[in-house]
Amino acid sequence: MKWFIIVFVSVIGYMIATGNMGGAKDATQNYANVMYGDHKSSSSNAKPAPMHEYIKNKEKGSIK
Repeated sequence: MKWFIIVFVSVIGYMIATGNMGGAKDATQNYANVMYGDHKSSSSNAKPAPMHEYIKNKEKGSIK
């Protein structure tokens, strides 16, 4: 059991040190883009992010 833990921690340490985290970095950026809108879009007709629209409607009182 001790060797399993040592190997497991070593593998995780190696993955963090080399930057290979299996897409975790991209996943957090994708989540931020969904929640707050993708600011890379240059289109002026782009829809606001769903969360922004929900908050705006809630402040207006349309959503209870």
